Amino acid sequence: MAVMAKPKLIPLAPPWQLSVVLACLLLLCTGCSGRFRTETYYVAPGFTANSLRGKTVAVLPLAETTATGPATAPAATSAPASAPATSPPELPARSEASRREFAGVAGGLREAGARVRLLSSEEGELVAARPGNVAAAYLLVVRLTGSDVYHALAPHRRGRVTDRAVSRTTGRRVGLRLTLLRLPDELPVWLAGGTGDVWVTREGPADARPAGHDTPATPETGDRFAGGLALYPPPPAPERLSRRLTRRLIADLPVATELEPN
Repeated sequence: MAVMAKPKLIPLAPPWQLSVVLACLLLLCTGCSGRFRTETYYVAPGFTANSLRGKTVAVLPLAETTATGPATAPAATSAPASAPATSPPELPARSEASRREFAGVAGGLREAGARVRLLSSEEGELVAARPGNVAAAYLLVVRLTGSDVYHALAPHRRGRVTDRAVSRTTGRRVGLRLTLLRLPDELPVWLAGGTGDVWVTREGPADARPAGHDTPATPETGDRFAGGLALYPPPPAPERLSRRLTRRLIADLPVATELEPN
């Protein structure tokens, strides 16, 4: 006589607990998506994230529009409106301010398993004239479309009275456009772009100068010019931010499918 085991029912969590978990996950996803915006314009058939593994990628940095200095309020984060051109690149215009962003791009490629050659200014001139003669499997043209540092001041309020403590926030934003050419035929296999930003907050006094109980918090611009700039936290490292942005762009690439034997 066969004995049948009675199935054991696993109790489900109450609906209110499931709602709390879903709300937390939605909040976390919203915060992540707001800091990095990426877009892929074109991917050649058969090109995947695994195509970079073990291949040599020569990185040609181009500083397109690089802004320097602090700004009072950040603009809306958005991806580039149009795809980058695939024509032979112009001569590179590299500066010390943008060198670290390009180094971060190289770091993101190494994380994907590629061997990276970050071209020098002299090599860049030769590559711009004859891209097909580079000793590499791919040529990645990196255009730096944005590199800004922002400051923000948020006073602490208790009811209608402004407290003398404030939150000083420093943020860095980086924008990239990537054009990956397959060598030696110089055919584009990947066009993508995006922006990313990271913010750091520090609590501190409302003003660098003594203030009374009825003195409102200094505006952000006045706070910096009054000597409060040293009280802001330093901005995140540019290479770390561009490395994370490159990692997000590579993650958008399709994954190669493997056929299992019958």
